[in-house]
Amino acid sequence: MTETEYKYIRAWGRLLGSFDYYIKGQIEQARQDKAPPTAIYRRDDGSWQTWENIADPITRDNVKALAEE
Repeated sequence: MTETEYKYIRAWGRLLGSFDYYIKGQIEQARQDKAPPTAIYRRDDGSWQTWENIADPITRDNVKALAEE
């Protein structure tokens, strides 16, 4: 697993204070699902929410900043 793979999932997890094991599990699920590169979390219906679809511009900017660190 590279640090840049699914960096938005990492950023989203950090923003929410998720544990590393949870973030790693989400990344593994994203790999299996072939989720988009900008995926942030898996919805209950199995689809993936992406960074581009975050409605709040401040949250979107915060996630992007964390992803680019």
